[in-house]
Amino acid sequence: MKQPSQPLGLTALGVLCALGNDKATIYQRAMAGDLSGMRKVAGILPNGEETPFGTVDLPDDFEPQLGSRCERLIAAAYQQIQADVEALKARIPAERIGVVLGTSNSAMEEFTANPTRIDMALPAAFLKRYSAVKGPAYVISTACSSSGKVFASARQLIEKGICDAVLVGGVDASTRLVINGFYALEALSTELARPFGKDRTGINLGEGAALFIMEKGPAEVMLLGVGESSDAYHLTAPEPNGQGAEAALRGALADAGLPPEAVDYVNLHGTGTTYNDKMESQAVVNVFGDAIPCSSTKPMTGHTLGAAGAIEAALCWLMLKAKGPALPHVLSGERDPDLPSLPLVGKDSTLCPRTAISTSFAFGGSNVAVLLGRPTDATRHYTMDELLPHRAPMILIDDYDDASFSPEGLTTEVTIRKTDIFFDAQLGGTPPCTALEYMAQSIAAYVGLVAVQRGETPQLGFVLGSRSLALDLPCFAEGERYTIHVHPEFSDNQFAAFDTRIDNAAGQCVATAMLNVFRPDEEEAKALLSIQP
Repeated sequence: MKQPSQPLGLTALGVLCALGNDKATIYQRAMAGDLSGMRKVAGILPNGEETPFGTVDLPDDFEPQLGSRCERLIAAAYQQIQADVEALKARIPAERIGVVLGTSNSAMEEFTANPTRIDMALPAAFLKRYSAVKGPAYVISTACSSSGKVFASARQLIEKGICDAVLVGGVDASTRLVINGFYALEALSTELARPFGKDRTGINLGEGAALFIMEKGPAEVMLLGVGESSDAYHLTAPEPNGQGAEAALRGALADAGLPPEAVDYVNLHGTGTTYNDKMESQAVVNVFGDAIPCSSTKPMTGHTLGAAGAIEAALCWLMLKAKGPALPHVLSGERDPDLPSLPLVGKDSTLCPRTAISTSFAFGGSNVAVLLGRPTDATRHYTMDELLPHRAPMILIDDYDDASFSPEGLTTEVTIRKTDIFFDAQLGGTPPCTALEYMAQSIAAYVGLVAVQRGETPQLGFVLGSRSLALDLPCFAEGERYTIHVHPEFSDNQFAAFDTRIDNAAGQCVATAMLNVFRPDEEEAKALLSIQP
C-alpha cells in the first residue's frame, strides 16, 4: 500500500481573475459573493447573442511588449510573487527551480493567426524566461483539469529530487474560437451561471492566472494530497454516476492519508451544466455524505478552463490563510430538488475550514481533486525538546533541522556539522554506519511523540538489530542535508518493527533498514540501565 505523500508548502501566491487583480481584493469580493466581474460580451456569438464573461481588467499599458494576452496574465500573476521568487533564488540554485503550468487554450490566439502551428508549451517557456529560473519547464493540458493536475506533476519534481521548488499554476485567456466552441456544444449560457440551480442553463467562461511557489517545509497553507482519475467515458460528457469524480476525491484522501471526515469544505467544479452538477453531487455525497459544506465559485469568476484548477485552489488558499469562513455559493433562484442534497455555503456561514478540497473535471473524463490545509499535528514542525522528550540516555546528533509528524510516521531533516559527535575530519563527514544512529533517534522521537499525544510517559526503548541494512554513500557529508523517514510496520506490547530510509538532498535513497525495537517494562529498564560496560 502506498504511503501517504509528505505535505509540501505553498509558500506564495499570485492570482488575478474576474474578482480582481490582487489577493486582498479577490478575497474580499469572493467572500461578499461579488458578481460584478461577470460582464456580458457582444460581437462574438452568432445572431447577436451575448454571454457573461469573467474578464480580467488589465491596464492597457501593462507590459504592452508581450506577445499575447496569456503572457500578460502570467506576468501580472508573477509580479505578485516576484520578491518571493528572488528570495528563493538566493537560497536555491535557479537550476533547481522548475515551472509547471496548466492551460487549455493559451495558444489559440497564435493558432488562429497561423493555423499551421500550435505550441501549448508557450506559457511555461515564457514564465521560465520571465522569472529567470532554469529548471524544467512544461505545460499540462488536459482541458478543464489542467491546472489541478499540475500540483501532482510539480510535486513529483520535488519528490524525485529534480527540483527543490516549483512555480506551479495555470493560465487561460479569452478567445473567440473557444467561446464559440462551447456555444456550438450548447453548453454556454447567455445568462449568469446557476450551478446546482433548478433552472440552470450552462456555463459562463472567464480568464485569469494563478501562480504558487511549491517547496518543502512549513507554510501557512500546505498541499496535503492530490487525486487523479481518467474514466474516458465520453469525449465531452462526464460519467453519469460520478465514478471518475469519486475516484479522484478518494485518491486525494488516500494520498494525504486522511479520512473523509478530516475535510471541512469542498470547492465544487460546479459548472452549471445539467450533467456535471448531477454527477458531481452524487460523487461528493458518496465520499463525504450529505453534510459536507460546499460551494462553487464559478458564478464569480466564470469557468476559466485550463486555469480553473489553479484559480479555485488559490481561492481556497486565500480562505485558509485568512482562517476565515468558507467561500459562499452564489445562487439566484431555486435549487434543483432532483440533485443529491448538498449543504451549499451561504454568505453568513461561520464555518472556518482547516482543510479544503477543490475539484476539476474535464472533457474525456480527466479528473483531479486537490486537497489543501492549514498545518495540523500531521504537518506540524517540532523543537528538539518536543522531538526527544526522553533524550537523556541517548547519544545525540547535534540537532534536527526540521520534523513532520503524523500517526503514519515521522520525517526528520538533519544537516551534518563539524560539531556532530561522530564527525570524522578525514572522511569529511560522519561514517555511513551512523545511519543506524540517525534512524534510531528518529524512531525514539516518533515513539516519544505518540506517547506525549496519548498523555503517557515516553518509554525507554532499545534497538535490538536490523533485519536488513543497505548503505549507498561513502559518508554523510559535511554541510549536506539528509531526510530520515520512519514508518511503523508492526507493534505489540514490547516489540516493534520500523521501516526506515534516509534520502539525500536530491531525493536519492542512501540508506534503508528494517529495525527491531524492544520496549522493556519498568523493572527491566532499571536492570538494563544498571549494566556497566
